[in-house]
Amino acid sequence: MSSATFAEPSCLPSRLNAEQLEAQIQEAPYRYANNEEPLFVSYRNTPSFSSYAAQSKQIIATRNPRGTLPCPISTPTTQWLIKHNQLIPPVTVNDLVAPFELEQPRSKKVALLFHGLTDSPFSFHAIAPLLWAQGYTVRTLLLPGHATAPSDLQQVDATAWSEITQDALLDAQKDFEQVLLIGYSTGAALALAAASIQPNKVSGLVLIAPASQSHNKYSYLAQWLQYVPGLRWLDEAPDLDPFKYESFPMAAAALVHEVMNTFYQPNFNHVALRNIPKLTLLSEVDTTIDSHATLGLLAQWHHPSDTLLLYGERSWAQSVLGTKYQIEQARCIEGPCAAFNGMSHIGLLHPPSHPFYGKNGIYRHCGIYLNDLQKYALCTLEQNAARGETTIENTQSNLIFQRLTYNPYYHQLEQVLERFVRTLP
Repeated sequence: MSSATFAEPSCLPSRLNAEQLEAQIQEAPYRYANNEEPLFVSYRNTPSFSSYAAQSKQIIATRNPRGTLPCPISTPTTQWLIKHNQLIPPVTVNDLVAPFELEQPRSKKVALLFHGLTDSPFSFHAIAPLLWAQGYTVRTLLLPGHATAPSDLQQVDATAWSEITQDALLDAQKDFEQVLLIGYSTGAALALAAASIQPNKVSGLVLIAPASQSHNKYSYLAQWLQYVPGLRWLDEAPDLDPFKYESFPMAAAALVHEVMNTFYQPNFNHVALRNIPKLTLLSEVDTTIDSHATLGLLAQWHHPSDTLLLYGERSWAQSVLGTKYQIEQARCIEGPCAAFNGMSHIGLLHPPSHPFYGKNGIYRHCGIYLNDLQKYALCTLEQNAARGETTIENTQSNLIFQRLTYNPYYHQLEQVLERFVRTLP
């Protein structure tokens, strides 16, 4: 099949049939990064956050095979950046996945945001302006190996992730009186580890589905399996999503296992985390992270102001956290919530109105059908498929099932987050 099959006028994913999907998986136009150096920016070697962000953006433009493609996706963050002359249209993939800063010139508060494994700062495009409106300068960091191509995750180590998290925190502690750390999944684990080492001025932690243990109990084997010939990739996907990796290297699983294992080392500073208020978002049926293990850690780190925004049954969480822990269950507070089958790990941060991941957005998450590309193609086209978390029950009881990529209860999330940050010291 000629390369014309993959020609795109923009970043928006094409609707491909099974044959075209197979060809895209085999030819992998977006799985491998362009062979340009450097791989990532060392935060400690840049004079300012703006310099770090600009250098990161340049690396993405050279290494990401579709980094310069026009990408007509309007988000609250792109609107803010354009309004404040930080972004000049037309918007490209590079603009959307790069680190960004929403500055409050006279603010003494900063929010540092760390994305998850295979993600990019684009995952924070909805909530970043909300934090800015609460008086925070908002900075998003880019974990090394991300926003370019999945192959770059085979060339980084967990130390590089820890260093950028800790360096960004140290820099913020010098320039601001209050530091709020917000992390999603692996980014939450890194934020927790950094706060345990450098708790000074950390006024709060917001943990979105924090990585604690993998839902797959054999994930620890990845640290050795990544070196077995023919097992370098767990998933080889068509890579339709320009903002998040779909292909998944074995090395990535090994890296996140190393990050999560930090919490279970004898020298981990659990005491420091007991002194920091935390807001945690957690789905009971998360199929990426073991939510029960997360509850166990939250119980160890309990601060009187801690709050759990729970997508699940209260009794399930209370059985671990006890009755004194503040638990708010997900509920509709504005408009009808569409019926769905469990909150997914990947949907928490996106509102139903999101132009790419939302209820009527462009993208459909169909990765469960990589072994049946006829169903994969049908899944990407189906407008009314059942949606939720990819539990065995959901995937077996529905002819076509899409992993939920947005949060039907997003308005409640906004209210809980605003209330939490207003109460921070």
